[in-house]
Amino acid sequence: RVAIVDALPYGGTCALRGCDPKKILRRGVEIVDAARLMEGKGIDPSGLKINWSDLMAHKRGFTDPVPDKMEKGLTGNGVETLHGAARFTGTNTLEVDGQPYQSKRFLIAAGAIPRPVSFTGADLMIDSTDFLNLETLPKRILFVGGGFVSFEFAHIAARAGVKPIIIDRGARPLSAFDPDLVEMLIARSAAVGVDLRRETEIVSITASDVGFAVIEGKVAASNMLKEQKIVPDYSGIPTAVFTVPELARVGMLEAEAKEAGHDVDVRFTDTGGWYSNYRIGETSAAAKVLVDKSDGKILGAHLFGPEYGELINFFGLAIKMGLTAKQLKSMTAVYPSVGSDLGSLI
Repeated sequence: RVAIVDALPYGGTCALRGCDPKKILRRGVEIVDAARLMEGKGIDPSGLKINWSDLMAHKRGFTDPVPDKMEKGLTGNGVETLHGAARFTGTNTLEVDGQPYQSKRFLIAAGAIPRPVSFTGADLMIDSTDFLNLETLPKRILFVGGGFVSFEFAHIAARAGVKPIIIDRGARPLSAFDPDLVEMLIARSAAVGVDLRRETEIVSITASDVGFAVIEGKVAASNMLKEQKIVPDYSGIPTAVFTVPELARVGMLEAEAKEAGHDVDVRFTDTGGWYSNYRIGETSAAAKVLVDKSDGKILGAHLFGPEYGELINFFGLAIKMGLTAKQLKSMTAVYPSVGSDLGSLI
């Protein structure tokens, strides 16, 4: 017998208050940005704007049915669904709102919460979940921290007519990504009205009137059922910041590869003038592919540009399977497509 307990509606972060609703909002941004890039090239974007209320209703059209669908799917497969906060009362027992339950095995998948901050007025801030539920947008939004969420939401807000500011206490935001491509993203962000302020910390706030979870879950479930201790294989797993355009990476950073002792062939390409980007009017795009000179295998790939969140998956597969750059380059893609650019990036 299997049971699941959650104090929140069934569906989890990604489907209800993370990746999925965020990308639905991003679709509105894509339309506006695409039209503006084509101004003077056959498209007149004047008057085009995001209707935030309608866009949020479109988001809820996806998120609202999720809990019921998820719970019906679980119960249909014999899983008992519990609602409430769980508390362990013994080695093999726990309580859910006072009701006791006993099991041989427990899988704790509690997720994460925003990092607490201690400055005065921190209680006046909202988190990413609250942002995704804003019925109206203010004229200005301050995003604290130079990570994924700040950049993605700032790009959404900017195209919706808001003045977004990102403050980061470090010198370089998005530190897990290639620094050269991050700087390109920062310049592109500034062009659409995102104001980044580096090495800045908040002292106080005053009121005014004015994706690894699925892989880890599968491994954990397998370990429980088969009584084994396998760890997840994280090699070749790509990640992306869904700004417009997106920034994506897989494998090692250039500095990491060199520190690990690899003789690295750094293949950097500015793709801003390539057909796939010229076609849509985008001029800010680039790729950096890291190849080991000793065996030709791909060590890492870093992409910044339209649809590169899809293109990065080819590099992820290559790293996972230990393919050489020559082997990946031999793939024949549909032409003309962004995928057909792959061979020229290597």
